[in-house]
Amino acid sequence: MPAELPFRFFDCDNHYYEAEDAFTRHIDPKLKKRAIQWAQLDGKQRLIVGGRVNRFIPNPTFDPVGKPGALDEYFRG
Repeated sequence: MPAELPFRFFDCDNHYYEAEDAFTRHIDPKLKKRAIQWAQLDGKQRLIVGGRVNRFIPNPTFDPVGKPGALDEYFRG
């Protein structure tokens, strides 16, 4: 049976911001070439995955991060 919450929620799919070395900091050196890498391209930080520039996330560092509630007015219509 679902628990009742004392508040309403909007988003619960684990969006969070990781440090740039979060996925490489403790990797086994033998696997380092297979890990993601960062590159500075055209003045922007980009992810390199499998030797290719990943353009799926246009701003992978999420910098700047929007302040909480920044889109409230937009979603109110």
